[in-house]
Amino acid sequence: MAELEQYVLSIPEVTYCLSDVGLISSNKAKLTVQLVGKRERSRSVWQITDATRSFAKNNLSQAAVRISESKSSVAGISTGGGEEHSSLLIYLLGSDMDSLIKASYQMQKNLTKVTGIKDIRSNYRVGVPEFKLTVDRDRMKFFNTSVQDV
Repeated sequence: MAELEQYVLSIPEVTYCLSDVGLISSNKAKLTVQLVGKRERSRSVWQITDATRSFAKNNLSQAAVRISESKSSVAGISTGGGEEHSSLLIYLLGSDMDSLIKASYQMQKNLTKVTGIKDIRSNYRVGVPEFKLTVDRDRMKFFNTSVQDV
């Protein structure tokens, strides 16, 4: 994080940056960057973020770095309390998880071919399967057991 912060602070259009380390989980960090006004810089927000993406790709290969332009940096509008700022969100819904995973990978592959789309990612994470149990309390009483025992 320190290396990225140093790079960002070296960008002439940056007025300040704020780093938050340990967000949600201990292995996540966020760097918020404030640029000078549009009229005070020669490069667009997109040119600056593209340069920062290139720096991260070439110098921070050990980390997954995602850079997005916030609505406030593009249109001067406050974005509110959300952490993620994306121009496009695609939701895939269905009952067959294997099909959804396959469709997600195919969607990401197709989107890489679209000019102008950057930092394509999925929020799917492999985890522990989840089970929903409905307890028959009368039967539990019959067997002299409790929900905690189950």
